[in-house]
Amino acid sequence: MSMIWHFPSTDGGPDEGINDSGVWQFEGNRESSVARECIQNSLDARVDENKPVRVVFSKIAVDNYQIPFIDGLNSII
Repeated sequence: MSMIWHFPSTDGGPDEGINDSGVWQFEGNRESSVARECIQNSLDARVDENKPVRVVFSKIAVDNYQIPFIDGLNSII
């Protein structure tokens, strides 16, 4: 099976890349930064403002060879 990674176009918007201010804010404690962003997005997208949002995280370790099409992802990154 042959697959490729696809990232959507910015539709003419700016390609900030690694120098984007949103990217450097995630440096340091990545897990904490990603968790905070996920929780904020969940709160922003909740269906009912009167009900709480529940977010559950699990941290797992995965070897590179377990990630499908890792070579393609590495070339994009």
